[in-house]
Amino acid sequence: MTARRATELDEYIGTRLRLRRSLLNMSQGQLGKRLGVTFQQIQKYERGNNRIGAGRLYEIAAVLDVPITYFYEGLDPINPQAGSGIDRVVLDFLKSPEGPEVACEFAALRTAQQRHAVRSMMRVLVADECD
Repeated sequence: MTARRATELDEYIGTRLRLRRSLLNMSQGQLGKRLGVTFQQIQKYERGNNRIGAGRLYEIAAVLDVPITYFYEGLDPINPQAGSGIDRVVLDFLKSPEGPEVACEFAALRTAQQRHAVRSMMRVLVADECD
């Protein structure tokens, strides 16, 4: 019996793992220590290089204080590989080195005025790139 290769679904789950870990300001090493694995293993999970077994996902969810379903939020239950173009853009953003940090910082903005100011600045910086 051969082990199954990691899939886009594994990559999606890894991205959700990275996002939650980053939002908690937890390093890969800290998470690895709590789970009894190396930070390199956490890197492999987050990149989707290694599949996360059901038991390990349960442990990760407990450490990150989220329900198991957190890792599957946003997926189409009929076709998990399907996604709109915007889903791909958001996933690619969250997979970038700065994505989770920027998302966390944006979420920390307290007022609509602050969020509007940041969005306005970003629109100027990217000009027509997102149209």
